[in-house]
Amino acid sequence: MPPPPWLEALAAASLSTAAASAVLILGSVLRRPQHMAIMNWVWPITGLWAGPLGLWAYLRWGRHGSRAAHRRAEAIGKEPQSAGHPFPVMQIAMLAGFLTSYPVNWWLIRRGIKEAM
Repeated sequence: MPPPPWLEALAAASLSTAAASAVLILGSVLRRPQHMAIMNWVWPITGLWAGPLGLWAYLRWGRHGSRAAHRRAEAIGKEPQSAGHPFPVMQIAMLAGFLTSYPVNWWLIRRGIKEAM
């Protein structure tokens, strides 16, 4: 049984926005490389799986990690901003993952597509 057309349209829209987010982040990272070289890979990949949320996170926290931002902060005698967060980001992400995967797993088991553990 093929998936419903609305689900295919939703998937296409999701993939398109994720790809666009990753391309925007990549363009920014190429213009302003991150202070930590690995983050030049991490941010665009985050844009691929998180889409607009990843783009928002990059604009909110990622640009502060660019080499230019570090140089500006040091030039005016300020401490460069850290990547630390005032709230437990990992726990919130795990909870969001659970809340989004549970209904889908329940649906797959109920339809007989997946076996219960």
